[in-house]
Parts: sequence; structure tokens; C-alpha cells
Amino acid sequence: MADISDDVGTRIRARREALGLTKGQLARLAGVNESQLRQWERGDHVPTAKNLLRLIEHLGGSLDEYLLDADWPLDGDT
Repeated sequence: MADISDDVGTRIRARREALGLTKGQLARLAGVNESQLRQWERGDHVPTAKNLLRLIEHLGGSLDEYLLDADWPLDGDT
């Protein structure tokens, strides 16, 4: 099972690229530092909820789409 930081970063990068945005463009739109965005996309760190919501405003989708994985158990069963 992948680490959540990798999953979130992969989803951010995929959506950004699908929209044709550069890292710099998305960072400016969302009001975050471009170096932070690079770290999130690489999976080095997970954005705070506040920053993730800022990104989602410009990337589209829902918080669930970035955080939930179909393979993760939702009811505590493993």
C-alpha cells in the first residue's frame, strides 16, 4: 500500500498536468510557495488541509478524491 503523501502528490500532479498548468502557475493561483508544491508532488510532505483546499479550488475535484484510495479500508477492516 502506498504512502498517503505519495498518493496525494500523484493526484495533485496529475490534475495540474491535465489542466495544462505549470507548478509556478498553480502555486501562484493557490497562494502557496512553488517549492512547497514540488515537495507535495514528490510525496516528500503532505499539504496541510488549508493548503490542500487552496489547491483544490483551482484543480477541481473534492477533498475525498485527493485523500481517499479505493484500496484503503474505510470501516477499519484490513
